[in-house]
Amino acid sequence: MKNNLIILFILSVFVLIPKHIKADDSFQFSSSVNDFFDSGNLFVQNKNSNSIFFVKQNFLESNQVVYKWNSFIRDYSNFLTIENFSIKSAKLFKNKLYFVGYSNDSLYCGRISESNDKYIITKIPSFLSGSRIERIRWIGQSSNSNIFVLINFTLFKIEESDGNFNIISLGSNIIDAKIIDNATPNEEICTLTQNNEAGFLNFSDTFNKINYSLRIQLLDETDIHISDKIIFVVNSSNYQKQSLIHIIDCEKRMIVSSQWIETSNKYVCPDNSGNLYFLKFINGAFKISVLKSINTEYKIIESTDSYSFGFVDPMGIEYFNNRFYVIFKNGIGLFDNSMKIIAEDYINVSEYFTELNSIAFFENKLLISSNTGTLLVNFEENKFWIINLIYKNFGKYLIYFIIISIIIIIFQAYRHQKRILNGILELPSAGFVAVTDRAGRITRLNDYAKSILNITDKIPLRKNYKYYDKNESISEIFTLIEQALKKRDTIKGKINVSINGNSQEWFCTIVALRNIAGAFRGILFTGLDITEQLERKRLTNWAQLAHDMQTNLSTIRLNAEHLEVEESDNNKSRRKKIIHQVNILMQRIRDIVTVGRSDKPDLANVSSFEICEEVRMEFDEVVFPHVEFELACDNFVLQCDKPKIIRALRNSVENGIRALQGNKGKIIIKTWKDARYNYFSVKDTGIGMDDETKIKFLKPYFTTAKNSGGFGIGTMIMQHVAELHGGKLLVNSEKGKGTEIIYQLPIQIPDRFNR
Repeated sequence: MKNNLIILFILSVFVLIPKHIKADDSFQFSSSVNDFFDSGNLFVQNKNSNSIFFVKQNFLESNQVVYKWNSFIRDYSNFLTIENFSIKSAKLFKNKLYFVGYSNDSLYCGRISESNDKYIITKIPSFLSGSRIERIRWIGQSSNSNIFVLINFTLFKIEESDGNFNIISLGSNIIDAKIIDNATPNEEICTLTQNNEAGFLNFSDTFNKINYSLRIQLLDETDIHISDKIIFVVNSSNYQKQSLIHIIDCEKRMIVSSQWIETSNKYVCPDNSGNLYFLKFINGAFKISVLKSINTEYKIIESTDSYSFGFVDPMGIEYFNNRFYVIFKNGIGLFDNSMKIIAEDYINVSEYFTELNSIAFFENKLLISSNTGTLLVNFEENKFWIINLIYKNFGKYLIYFIIISIIIIIFQAYRHQKRILNGILELPSAGFVAVTDRAGRITRLNDYAKSILNITDKIPLRKNYKYYDKNESISEIFTLIEQALKKRDTIKGKINVSINGNSQEWFCTIVALRNIAGAFRGILFTGLDITEQLERKRLTNWAQLAHDMQTNLSTIRLNAEHLEVEESDNNKSRRKKIIHQVNILMQRIRDIVTVGRSDKPDLANVSSFEICEEVRMEFDEVVFPHVEFELACDNFVLQCDKPKIIRALRNSVENGIRALQGNKGKIIIKTWKDARYNYFSVKDTGIGMDDETKIKFLKPYFTTAKNSGGFGIGTMIMQHVAELHGGKLLVNSEKGKGTEIIYQLPIQIPDRFNR
């Protein structure tokens, strides 16, 4: 049963946990916004650096302020101010920040040192004051550390020597340019130019000498991408979502293929292996595809499972560390080289800006930049993404599986409960065992129960319990069954039955049987014969009574030993005590007869003080020299059975004396009354009781003095006398501070207690 519950718990957790997991946790990675740098831009290098430059205008928007940090720790102690300058574009090359911007309506190019402590700027030639800058593209840094930048349609080479800038124009009408990796020293740049609606791809050396040209068909928008000595010239039409791709081999200086793909030039990105990846849109969804060389022939390969619904308006695509990051206005998608989607998160990018300037990757963070700021996005691996993916794909089947599993577990729980009942029925020491259904029909009995009810094979089961109630000597069994069926809860109690003419006392337990949903389905009745145990208890009580009598006999002997021959007042007092103690012994003997009997009280009008005085006189100072007795009694007349009340109070005093454990202490006997009750109180200054002992105090035969011969008969007498008068026993006690026993007796005793 325990194992079944564990399985059920695991299955439930498996069902419930995904309710609290984001949908993107079913992918290998997930992204979240880390920070947003407003009114400025972050500049980082993707490799071999941990320097970060943050560029923003000061609060007067007249000066440019550049901060340098290590990692993303915002340490503003290292900053540099460029006065009367406005940076329009910047790029980080080898830990130095190069920038283009305005000062007094003139266009300048500058560089900030690696330590961010100084800068140099140089005016860019051939730009008139107030000229409009439409675009700035940083082409890159060549092997001899020259920087190339395309401003509008003019390409400039920035040479730096001895801290001075030399800016050289390399030509106009240039649409795009790229530095060719691993080129010869004199052959570094390929440029795409337009002359009279014709396009040319030129291969130039560092001296701007064109070594080779290819005629290229141009459309509305054109970009150059280079990957592993392969040049992709992407031409897009403003009127159709299609692009013409020219694929050029750098070494052979020839176009090896031209193909149309269903995307625009904004949504293409090469990897490091001569392949061009692009987004393709189908019915509101997208998937990533690749233009790949297969056996020297370029073919389009489409992903089979990279669709994602919900993303809208792509803003850009970039390749870092063998992964593709696709930015949408409402989210980010991440793909690996095999075009498998490994992250899909809905982030409202359009909330931060509407257009992108650049995408960079640094320290597991994606930097998405625009003119208005830079957004930092974290990427983390999901440890349980496979489990979530299985649930996402097969969750509906798991629900059916779990339902079937729960049914099996419930069935096994039912069988387990049935096996327990069988075990109880077969126990030889179980006594009388019977099982009924919710309607009271007896469904099962053990052999002993059948013999008691005289049920043979000819008498059928599954009849209502009243059908078998034909013998008055066992009618109390069926009375308890009736009570349990009405109460539908556990019942414990004692009954008297007559078996073969012999009177027996049974201790019965009735347990309500419930199904796994908690609905009542019947009762389990067990009855154990405790006659022998009670007889043993009664014999034990006799022993306790004999022990109690020893105190009285000791008083008689002590006074008898001091009797004098001649007549005197002392002799008369001692004789009186002897006679009084003998009378007490007679009352003790009567106690044995009255314990547990429901005899009616012999009521009479009695003085409360008189009762307390008689109780006090039963305890001789000679026998109890360590006890100080105190009477604090309000004298009033009450209706009660005086001998029984005295007997009960005497037992309370004896319990208090035991609680003193031979130490000096006080016993206070007190009476008072209110509008409804008469009160008798016996209070001691003994060891007291803790909460657990107080709960058990009024249980039959309970005693805390077993080591000193106590058996709990005195407490039974106290409780029995209070109940005979229609009252009850109250216990106030605190560990180490003593105990108070209060008899709360109604002024008007109900008739039912006086019959």
